Amino acid sequence: MSAYLYSVLLVVLLAGVICTVISSKNDSMLAFCVSLAVTVTVASPLASMGDGDVTEFLVSIFEDSEVDGYTPPTENARAAVEQGIRAEICREFSLSEENVGVVAKINITDGGIIIEHIEINLTGSAVGADIPKIVHYIENGCGCECEVLINGK
Repeated sequence: MSAYLYSVLLVVLLAGVICTVISSKNDSMLAFCVSLAVTVTVASPLASMGDGDVTEFLVSIFEDSEVDGYTPPTENARAAVEQGIRAEICREFSLSEENVGVVAKINITDGGIIIEHIEINLTGSAVGADIPKIVHYIENGCGCECEVLINGK
């Protein structure tokens, strides 16, 4: 149980960091995505309660084991980071989200969530984007190494 609560706290803190680092005057979409990720993280164990034995579900939470259909908070944190970065790249460089893929490597420590590496995959109409500017923007904004791939290569 304590691991779950700690994970929720980390996702909330990550949401605050993302909103602070990647903020703009009118970016309600980023705030919506981050809020949605936090809500999903908080509610994710509740979704599993309806399809089985509640006792088994509660025992599994206290043992910090996975429940069928439950996404670990680390994955939710990573997904929130990736969605926030994708939205910010698309907003800043006028790209379509369907042509931008983001994979983030994060590490959760006692001190919080650390973004270690970001990989951006540009496809379709996003291939012509200014790659050095994207790398510079992300590395300065997130404080980690950024790699940009074109069509996965």
